[in-house]
Amino acid sequence: MDIRMGSRSGRKAALEGVEDRIRQELVERQPGWEAKLSSKPCILESVEREVHAVFGQLADEVVAGLLAKVTGKKEFQERAKN
Repeated sequence: MDIRMGSRSGRKAALEGVEDRIRQELVERQPGWEAKLSSKPCILESVEREVHAVFGQLADEVVAGLLAKVTGKKEFQERAKN
């Protein structure tokens, strides 16, 4: 089964590369989040929402990638019929 991200015409879901995207997001965004919190500690809630939004989307990609990988296996297809 093809699992697509975002829409039927979106890219295929896959686990490959997700780890790199997680690392990349953290490397790119962490300095900004630290700077915001250092200059204005009262915005913790806002920064927390940003972190959850960024990594929540990546978590969705992990789940879609797992589903894509598992649904292609014959064992899954047999068990899904029951």
